[in-house]
Amino acid sequence: MKRIMFIMAIMFLPLTSIFSAEQSFNFSLTDNYVLRGLSQTNDIPAIQSMYQIFQAKDSGYYAGLFASNVASGAEIDLYGGIKTELDWYDGLVFDFGAVEYFYTDISFAPISHEFYYGLSKNHTYAKFYYGEGDAHYLDLGTRLSLVDNIDLALHYGHTFGSTVLGQDLSVGFRFAFNRDILVVTYSYEDITTNKESKVYFSVVKNFVL
Repeated sequence: MKRIMFIMAIMFLPLTSIFSAEQSFNFSLTDNYVLRGLSQTNDIPAIQSMYQIFQAKDSGYYAGLFASNVASGAEIDLYGGIKTELDWYDGLVFDFGAVEYFYTDISFAPISHEFYYGLSKNHTYAKFYYGEGDAHYLDLGTRLSLVDNIDLALHYGHTFGSTVLGQDLSVGFRFAFNRDILVVTYSYEDITTNKESKVYFSVVKNFVL
């Protein structure tokens, strides 16, 4: 019952302003689905899509759906939250929300959920995730414009937990072509004993709804 209520809260959070909501959808191909420094596909390609409904870019309610294949089966994430711009600092946005992770093959990963909160300003953010058990995650990132249509995305993550502890980082170059984006990313993690680094490519197609 708690899980059902959790899912309903995520998906119906924006209904109070559904008639004024905006929508976005994208479809992407990547040669490696990397999450928090770890490959979710055993270093093979993934097909992904994401849909989101929101009141405004930096304020109000939002909810969305993300889907991807993983090493065994598929992952489907439902998320929702609320953003509000803080009056005492121009452009600073507070974000609070939750994510529910579903896996068609629970031997790959159990169904779980996380809550998160954070602050952002323009393309720079800090977000903290806390979920079931004692595993928590700190996510820091920024995106810098280098020249027209080329951005540099920087990320640092820290995983806290009694069974999992470590860091990951990534550096990505984003090339924009109208609504299409090509991303080349280098990532490194010291969570596993191998301390792996990876270079992977992603192509994202954005659609206007």
